[in-house]
Amino acid sequence: TRSTTEPSTTERPVATQATTIWTRSTTEPIATESRDVWAETKFLTLDQRFEMNNANRFCLAYAVILAGRMNRTLVAPSTRGGHLSDPSATSLDALDFWDLRRAAPNVTFVSMKTFLKHVPLKKVTGHWQNAHEEWPNPREREDTLALRLKSLNAKVLILREDHRRNMCNLFGKEISMHDERRKVYNKLRTFSIAFENYASHIMSHPDVKFLQSALVVQWRSTTSQLMHTLLGNPLGKLNASTHHKECAKSILEGAEKVKHEVGNRSVVLFSDIHSGCEQGGKMCGYREFELLWQKKNKWAADRKAAQAYLEGHHNWSNGDAIVSRYMQEHPFHKGYESDGGVEGLLIEYLSGHAFALLTCTDLNCEHCARHSSGFSVSIVAMRMQSDNTKCLTWDSWISPRLPAGCPRHQQER
Repeated sequence: TRSTTEPSTTERPVATQATTIWTRSTTEPIATESRDVWAETKFLTLDQRFEMNNANRFCLAYAVILAGRMNRTLVAPSTRGGHLSDPSATSLDALDFWDLRRAAPNVTFVSMKTFLKHVPLKKVTGHWQNAHEEWPNPREREDTLALRLKSLNAKVLILREDHRRNMCNLFGKEISMHDERRKVYNKLRTFSIAFENYASHIMSHPDVKFLQSALVVQWRSTTSQLMHTLLGNPLGKLNASTHHKECAKSILEGAEKVKHEVGNRSVVLFSDIHSGCEQGGKMCGYREFELLWQKKNKWAADRKAAQAYLEGHHNWSNGDAIVSRYMQEHPFHKGYESDGGVEGLLIEYLSGHAFALLTCTDLNCEHCARHSSGFSVSIVAMRMQSDNTKCLTWDSWISPRLPAGCPRHQQER
C-alpha cells in the first residue's frame, strides 16, 4: 500500500448552505451538507478498472462490504465506457446506473460529483494525493482488510487495481467469493430508477418495438480460450479461419429448433462479434478487446464472416446496431451517446424483456461461448423472475433446453 498525507483543515472547502447530500435509502436523508459533516466523515472509493460492467460489480461488491465494515461512506465510482474510471466531476457514477442502496441499505453513499466539490482528489505520477491507496488481494476477505486498516486515519481510502493480481473477475472466483459478497453482487444487478425508466422507454420505440415478439440470440463469443489466444497465450488450438463461422452454424441450428417451439419469428442477434465503430465513431459495437483484434487479421476476418453468415444469408437483425442508433437519438446523458456501458446495460434490459431468448450458460456450448459470462447469467436471471419470460428462455443452442427454474424443464428431460 501507499499512504499519503491528509489534507489540512484549511484545504477543505467550506460549505455555504445546508442541503441534503446523501441518504441510506431513496426516502431517508441521514446527513446534511455542513462543514462538520465533511470534516468528520471518512470515505472509500475506487478508481479505474480494466474490465467492464458485470466484472466491475465484483469489485463494487467488495468495496460496499468493506465500507460498511470500516464505517466509511462509499463514494460511488465514476463510470464511462462500461468501465469504472478515475474520479471525475464530469462523468456519471455507479449511482446513476445501479441501485446501490438496495444492495446495501446499511451503507452510506455519496455521488462522486458531490464528493469532489468538497474533497478534491489529484493524481500525480500515477498516485492519488491526499489519500491512502490500497491494492486489495482477492483472497483477503473484507473483514480481514478492515481489521488490518482499523487504525487508518486517512480521510480517503482508494481501492486500486493491478492487472497482474487483482482484476475484478478474481473477486468473483470460488477461492475468493463468499455468501455475503455473492448476495451483494446479485443485488447490484438492479438498475437505478433513472436507468430503469430510460431503458423501459426503448421497448415502445418504433425501431425496437418488434423485440416484443422476436427471438433474441445473445452470443458472448469471447471464450476464455479465445481471449488467451488473443493475448498470445493460447490454451489449446483454435482455427483462426473457421472458428466463428463453425460456431455461427451451430447457433443457427439451435435457433431453428427454438423457432419450431415459438413460431417462425424474426431473430435479433446481440453479440460481441459486432465490433468497432462506424459513422465517425458514433455507431459502435463491442469494444473491450478491440486493440487485440486489430492485431489478429485472420481472427477478425473469421468474425466478420460469421456475422455475414447470420445476418446476410439468414436475415438476422443486428441488435447492437439498433441499440446504438437509439442511443444517438435518445441519449441517457450528454456525452454518453455512444457509451459502451450504457449500450451493454440496454442490451441486458432488452434481452431480459424480449419475447424469447436463446443464449449459452451451459457447459455444453462453452466451445463457442463464454458460458460463465456474468452478462449472460444476469439476463437469464432477469427472465427467470417473470412468468412471462422464464419458459421462453433457452440456456444452450446444443440440444436447446430451458433453465432448471422453468416448470417445463423436467418434462424436456
